[in-house]
Amino acid sequence: RLPAAGLYFLWGRVQAPTPDDDSFRVRFRQGATELLPLSDWNTGVHTAWEWTPLELGPERQRALNLPAGDIILEIRCRENGTKIDQVRLTADPDHTP
Repeated sequence: RLPAAGLYFLWGRVQAPTPDDDSFRVRFRQGATELLPLSDWNTGVHTAWEWTPLELGPERQRALNLPAGDIILEIRCRENGTKIDQVRLTADPDHTP
């Protein structure tokens, strides 16, 4: 549940051992409204657990414009060797977990 509309930044604590195992699929929605369509989250290679930001598209966009209220985040498997054990959503663009 987001207290206010605004720009948010998603981080995940991931382990992605190889270039063939370094991505997820991610989507944000509010009810039936899709806020971010199903998109690739390419984490890069991380052989140990590390925090990595969601960066989208060739521009590597980090900011997500999200409304206030209940938001559903979906993270799906894209490559079977990629792992995630924590996520953090923040409105602070300078925050690094």
